[in-house]
Amino acid sequence: MELFSRSTLAVTKTSEEELVVLHTGTGNYYTLNETGRNIWKYCSEPKSLDEIVSYIASDYEIPVHQAQRDVLPYIQFLCLENLFEKKTLI
Repeated sequence: MELFSRSTLAVTKTSEEELVVLHTGTGNYYTLNETGRNIWKYCSEPKSLDEIVSYIASDYEIPVHQAQRDVLPYIQFLCLENLFEKKTLI
């Protein structure tokens, strides 16, 4: 099983509508919209992809398959940018 959590190299600043994330290793800034902000807050502790998808489906009252279609590429992006860490449990 894979678990996802925020990188320890990411620091955040909240504005009225957005969450700004700075990766201290690269110096890159990212602006997260409402959904991104909700995922970011939810993943303060390691979560599985299924947990994240279920959370978003419930929060936005959408079907799980739709949440999975939307969440998976976003989580992949966060991992690619080293904003999320992926841990594999054996």
